[in-house]
Amino acid sequence: MIKLFIEKCKSAGITLKYTNYTRDEMLNTISNYVKYLKSQFRHSEPISGEAIKTIAPSFKNFDFYEAYYVWQKQNPKKGFNEFREFLEKRVTTNLSQFGYESNETFESKLTRTEFNLLTSELNEYKKGFGKDTSVEPIKHDVNSYMFMRKKNSNQEKNSFMNVKYYFITLDKVLVNWSSDKNKGDIPTFVLPSVWYSTLLKYKNRTENDYGAFCKFLSMTTGIEDVMSSQEETRKEILSTILELDEKANYKEELIYRIDKKLREENLQIENVDEFVDNEHKSLTDEKVSIATQDVKDEKDLEIYRIKNESQKKQEDSYNQGLAKGQNEIYDRQTKKIIKRNNIIRKIIKTFVCIGATCFIVLLVFVFIDDKWNQKFQKINNYALAIDLIINCVSIILNILCNNPKFLSVDEKIIKAKVIEN
Repeated sequence: MIKLFIEKCKSAGITLKYTNYTRDEMLNTISNYVKYLKSQFRHSEPISGEAIKTIAPSFKNFDFYEAYYVWQKQNPKKGFNEFREFLEKRVTTNLSQFGYESNETFESKLTRTEFNLLTSELNEYKKGFGKDTSVEPIKHDVNSYMFMRKKNSNQEKNSFMNVKYYFITLDKVLVNWSSDKNKGDIPTFVLPSVWYSTLLKYKNRTENDYGAFCKFLSMTTGIEDVMSSQEETRKEILSTILELDEKANYKEELIYRIDKKLREENLQIENVDEFVDNEHKSLTDEKVSIATQDVKDEKDLEIYRIKNESQKKQEDSYNQGLAKGQNEIYDRQTKKIIKRNNIIRKIIKTFVCIGATCFIVLLVFVFIDDKWNQKFQKINNYALAIDLIINCVSIILNILCNNPKFLSVDEKIIKAKVIEN
């Protein structure tokens, strides 16, 4: 918006200048507002601009605070003096694009009487609109007024085109006071919106011109901003909160809490310090209660976890003991079966050996001795058949004994069968 305004002035052939009064007023304004911020925040961590605007919409020159908040986040180790130097450097840099004109102060001996009279008049005039009546800003305004009067002293003031020098300012009170002092003349102290509309009247218009003009119309000048009692109270509340020895996020939470209460309950606060102290204590108690509950919840959760772990350990121990006991039973049964199978195997092998030996001995006697041969011939054929059957059975049993699955003595195979059964 400001950039468009400057470009429009330049395109219209208008030379923009600043004076030593304007420069000094800017630097003085920076110094005063930085001091104000320092008195409010001291060494505490700044809170967000959103929180400031919530509790005190009419916070003194909020733009300065927003600039400080952003700057401080980028320069956390620097203080208010460095911030003031940063702003002064920006002002000097921005002013360098304009022309400069210097003049001695009108507070000198020759014009001191009139200067003091005008200073007193402007002071009273501003008081009537609830404006700041600090000495230095009013002196700068009076110097600017007397300087413009001097610059236009040899010109007719009944036509816009005849007056060569104008003073553009957002201070509507100063504009009205100057106009009242020079009734009938073309005003030389002009609001940006009025100046812009004048340029639009005499110069070609563009869409950007109209947008910039609308923005100038929406800018506040302070003349109609009379503080309500609640706004004053909110400012006091903010100042009190800023003095608390708490973290920025805690202060912000307290601000939002108090703002909600002020909007919903329509409170009449007689003692701001007491009110903030009670809200501070209430919020602290609430946080302590929440923290205590959180600790309790964590403790209960820990107890529950320990119980679960203990129960799981008991179950694991029981299952391990049960498994171990079952395994011992399986081992004992396996050993008994192995022992039994070994005995049976030995009996079978012994039976096979005896049967085979008898059969061999019988055959030897039959083939070697004739007498035995004759006797053998006389033996009943059934006896021979029985002997043959016995030997066959013995051979079969021997073969089965050599099979690991029959009367097995393999511990793994037997234990698997025991578990399966």
